[in-house]
Formats: sequence, C-alpha cells, structure tokens
Amino acid sequence: MLKKVRIFDMQVGMYVVDTGLSWLDHPYLYCAEGPIESDEQIKAIRADGFAEAFIETDKDSLRRDAQRVYGKDDVELALSNALRDGFNLCKNNKNVLLSDELPVALEIHAKAMASLATAMREVAEGKALDGSACLESAGEIAASVSRNRDALVGLSILHDPGAYLIRHGVSVSVLASSFGDYLGLSRQQVIELAIAGLLHDLGKALLPVELLEKPGKLTQEEYQEMALHPAHGAALIATALPEAGNIHRGVAEHHERQDGSGYPRGLRGSEQSLYGRILAIADVFGAITQVRPYRGRILPDKAMSTIYSQRKKDFDPGLLERFIKCLGVYPAGSLVRLSSGESAVVNQSNPATPLRPKVSIIFDQEMIPIHPVQMDLSGREGPAPAKAMDVQEIVDHRLHGIRMHDFLLL
Repeated sequence: MLKKVRIFDMQVGMYVVDTGLSWLDHPYLYCAEGPIESDEQIKAIRADGFAEAFIETDKDSLRRDAQRVYGKDDVELALSNALRDGFNLCKNNKNVLLSDELPVALEIHAKAMASLATAMREVAEGKALDGSACLESAGEIAASVSRNRDALVGLSILHDPGAYLIRHGVSVSVLASSFGDYLGLSRQQVIELAIAGLLHDLGKALLPVELLEKPGKLTQEEYQEMALHPAHGAALIATALPEAGNIHRGVAEHHERQDGSGYPRGLRGSEQSLYGRILAIADVFGAITQVRPYRGRILPDKAMSTIYSQRKKDFDPGLLERFIKCLGVYPAGSLVRLSSGESAVVNQSNPATPLRPKVSIIFDQEMIPIHPVQMDLSGREGPAPAKAMDVQEIVDHRLHGIRMHDFLLL
C-alpha cells in the first residue's frame, strides 16, 4: 500500500515509489524509486530541498515485478464499501456495443485532437479564442460516452507518443465527461465537463515551451509562473464563452485540493466546485498514465492506487472511489496478464467488480497470439472462466511491440 511520509520521518529500509506525480502539484516530492539504504542518503535528500515521498508499506510487494499492483486489496475493500453504501446506483451505459462505437470514437478522438491543437495555437499566437470547433468536439465526446464510454476511454489511455498537451486535453475531456455520465449528470452537464476537460490547460498556451518541457525542478519563480495557468485559461474561456460559468470555474479550480493545499486560491473541501473536483481527479490520472516531455508514464493500475492514496488530502474521497468504479482498476484498452499466465485485452469494465473486467484473451503464456477468447472474469454476464481467474497485472504493450488499437475490436 502506498503511503506519503515527510522526509524528516524517512527511515533506512523504506522503499520509495515513483508515483508519476507532477512537480506542478508536488514540487518538493522525492520520487527516485528504490530502497533507502543509509542515513547519508536521507541527509542528501533533505539537503536537496525535498519535503515528502511516497513509500510502499507492503514488504511482500517489493519482490514482485516492476509492474506490480500497488495496494490492490486496499482499493478493493474501499470499492466494496462504496458498493455497499449505494454507489452501485450510478449509471452504467452499454447502449451500444464497443465494436460498433469504436470506429466512431476513433473519428471523434482525431477531430478533438485537431480542434484543441488549433485552439492552443491561436491562443499562443495572441489571437482571440474561437471555441466553436472545441464545442462541437465536446458535444461529440459527450454523445459517445453516453453510448459506450469504454470506446473513448480505451483510446485515451493508449497514449501514442508526442503532442502531450493536446493528447492530455482530449484524455481529460473523455475521463471527466465519462465520469459525469456515470454519475448520472444531465447531458448538458456532461457536455460542459467535456468542454472544461478539453480546455482545462488552455492557459499553458501562454507559457514558454521551454518552461512547459523543462526536465528538472522548477525554480520558485518558474513554479509561480506555471501556477497561473488555471486562471489564465479560465479568463480566456470567459471571454469566448461568457455565459459558461460552471466551465470557467472548473478550469480555474482543477489544481485546487481537498485539504486546501492546491492553487491558485487554496480552496478546501466543498469550496471547490463539483466540476473542479472532477477535473482534478481526471487531470492527475490522465497525466500520470501518459508520457510527458519531462516524465515517463505509469500503468493504469498503479495510477489508480496512486490517486487512491491521495484520498482526503488531495481528492474528495467519495468522488474518487466512484471514479475508480467508473473506469475499473483495469480500464478498457489495457493489456493484462491473467493468473493463468495468458494475456488479454480489457474490452469492458465491470463497475460492480472493478478488479474483474470483461476481457478477450489474445496471447498464450509465451505471448504467442491465439484465437481470441471472450471472458467475463466476474462471472456475472456472458462466458465465465472454468475456474477462478484474476488479473495479475497490467502489461506495458509497448515493451512487446503491440499496437493495442488492433485488439480493441476483438
């Protein structure tokens, strides 16, 4: 299980975990993964100005592969409690088959990428924001997630290289609107979340590229400049969409945090709007599961445990548990290794059983392709395994040269 500790509480023998979190939210987070081996190492970490770190408290998990599932049992317990408390009443949309929605979702995803790229370029060039294309894309995203959210969610976590800001904006739009739809919000609210997610980092278009892509720690002055981007983005949107108050506020508040440690206003708890709280979760999950110019990605299962470890401090705990239930610990589009040794692509989440999605088994134990076998690991619907079968871990498909787009339709 992940736990955040102060550097002054760090001890020899602790195992530091790289959670993938950004220095923009955690500028003093020490994240060089590995064991703490000496007091001298701790002193050096303190001297470098780091204030906190995430550690793994489950010693047994340190013997697992580098792609191990952190805190899975703890997350499962929380989700079981959420289900017991009535969160299973949230909307589960499967009106259209994934195989039918995915070709449409591919076009919507590409169109959203193009419309956001144009908006970012125009703002960077000092032009007034023309949000019409982004508004149209947001409406199409909202419509797609209402039909079958797994299609766009699956595309958004594949993360092809390059164009980080654009891919991230589309990803947050998909995640936020999917979550809003799952919560049963109105179609208009889901569209607003799609717009806010698409444009949440618009203010970064006003910042120097070298600052956005700086690989090392930011200076205090650079951090203060970067931290203005939510306010800049909200102001740009307010000019182009003066009547969209909920959207302005969501964009302005996507870096606020549950305990008041966020920026730019240090809002606490319910002072942060619903849109702000939803975007905060979607933004962090989308960022840490994507390759950034200054940071590698982590896999979705570890990302879920990372954001879960930040409940109460950074995120609304109730919303966070429902977000995990919405996507599942293993989101659609993930390549997973099963307890049988075979590998499968997740083609549908199971909100009632987040650790047991519906999958298509596509590789044997030696990663040799086989004829796809459809299976519901929960046993609730459709084909179920002859004997209990669990997901062991998410596999990084890039390490095997696999193009996941080719398997989502199986």
